[in-house]
Amino acid sequence: MTEMHPIETIINQAKTQQWPYPQTFEALKTAGVYIYRVDLSPFLGSYHGKLGVWRETNEGLSVSVSPHFDSDKVVVALRRTQNKETNYAQFLNEIAAAGITYYVVSMVDRTVSYHGEKQGQVYKEEVPVWGQ
Repeated sequence: MTEMHPIETIINQAKTQQWPYPQTFEALKTAGVYIYRVDLSPFLGSYHGKLGVWRETNEGLSVSVSPHFDSDKVVVALRRTQNKETNYAQFLNEIAAAGITYYVVSMVDRTVSYHGEKQGQVYKEEVPVWGQ
């Protein structure tokens, strides 16, 4: 039996236990992740840090990215997932419908930036500190 990568263990635990995102962020940061990027179509997450690079794929996940960037729709999708009204797959579909092609999480800056197809199409939020 193959042992899971520590990042995979954290992600699986966060999904199973439905952690709030700031808790997942802190766990990944503690594990040594500096930055990660999630491309929506096709889905690919690349986590970079002390443990090298780990890639997450999801063959069953398929989203359709809109060519029209709409930061207001991104905010609605974020608030819905923060309020636990959607799961991760639904969240990805909603941000894709808002024209997001990928997002980047910086543990150093404590930010998540959501990017559209064209230069300058970006919406950025800070990640709150877990437990505060």
